Amino acid sequence: MKMTCLFLSIFGLYSQATGGTPLASFLVAGTRAGRVSEGPHPTVAQEAHQPLGPVAPAGPLRGHGSPNRVAKFNALGILVNSTIFDNGKVGIGTHAPAYALDVVGDLNVTGQLLVNGAPLPTPTGPVQALNPKQIALLRWYEASQNGVQFPVGTGPYPDPHSIAFDGEAVWVVNMNEGGVTKLRASDGGFLGSFGAGSQPGRVAFDGASIWVTNMNSKTVTKLKASDGSLIGTYQAGTSPFGIAFDGACIWVVNRYALPEDGGGGNTVTRLRASDGVILGTYAAGNTGSSSGIAFDGSSIWVTNSDSNAVKKLRAFDGALLGTFAVGASPHAIAFDGAHIWVANFLSNNVSKLRASDGTTLGTFAVGTGPDGIVFDGVSIWVANFHSSNVSKLRASDGSLLGTYPVGLQPEGLAFDGASIWVTNVNSGTVSKL
Repeated sequence: MKMTCLFLSIFGLYSQATGGTPLASFLVAGTRAGRVSEGPHPTVAQEAHQPLGPVAPAGPLRGHGSPNRVAKFNALGILVNSTIFDNGKVGIGTHAPAYALDVVGDLNVTGQLLVNGAPLPTPTGPVQALNPKQIALLRWYEASQNGVQFPVGTGPYPDPHSIAFDGEAVWVVNMNEGGVTKLRASDGGFLGSFGAGSQPGRVAFDGASIWVTNMNSKTVTKLKASDGSLIGTYQAGTSPFGIAFDGACIWVVNRYALPEDGGGGNTVTRLRASDGVILGTYAAGNTGSSSGIAFDGSSIWVTNSDSNAVKKLRAFDGALLGTFAVGASPHAIAFDGAHIWVANFLSNNVSKLRASDGTTLGTFAVGTGPDGIVFDGVSIWVANFHSSNVSKLRASDGSLLGTYPVGLQPEGLAFDGASIWVTNVNSGTVSKL
């Protein structure tokens, strides 16, 4: 700060020598750094004889501005506030810096960035593709918890059930309205509503497109993530509900197997993500009314809510790799990089299984009616439908880290890299935690 003030003081004296009008303000330097004095304005004639240099000129110096704001000369040569704020922490574009240097806006660096004296590595060559486990996770940072709600849908009862993040926006399935709402993840700003099929249930993102299951239509809808335009509608099985992406294919859980529906339920359908072509349909057990599905990097896991179990299928060909007991009426499932987590709706708990062999590693109590589950890179988050809150568990040991109120009947969960998003079915909103 002393060097900045000294420079600006010298620059101010130079501007005096170029005209004959009194100066309106001065930046204090040298022995009077940071202090403003009142009194008559000195004229150029009074000040021009004073030498330029590292020593402050004699006589009182004057200026105006806000506390802790670094001053700058405007176009008229008058000192005004700059966007740099210094209260021991320097902020550029913010008056409340939280770090030693806090910049609001884009930052361009032509030299090296150093961390603890060591330069950060500079990427060279082509960007490497994500490996299957990274695709399965798609989550990197611990979420914050500053709850706020945003309305979705276009009518009074949108019935939001599911949510997905596409890297910039969140997409919310509104079951009663037959469509999806797109919200900007940074501030919840409304970006559009887009049609799907009849009674949409779940949503997934494949890296470029949004996929929505349509229970009554027995189809899945593919939308362009950039603008919501329809790419295609593809046939699935009976009452398609749960959906997941494995890096190349879309997997859809088809609930039920009612005779009047011609069968086709209690299965999973595998579609090629590029064009929606069906590559196979595989038995998935008693999927029941709520069909959770997750990809662990090599296998597909499906909840069987009617038989209190989960099934593990090989993603390559749909072969059954195992059936593993969990709690009562499992509704949702998530992968944390090494383990499978299952929300057991009627047991009011979650099960933790080792993904490699399905061994149960623990069962942990949460709220009432756990209906959604997601991993944020550090913690497991569970939406409790009947208690209208969300539980946060430490992934390493399942210990409860917090319980957060949201809207009425939370169900769907998504993580956007910083925050948790929750669909509130009976409130017609989504919460951002």
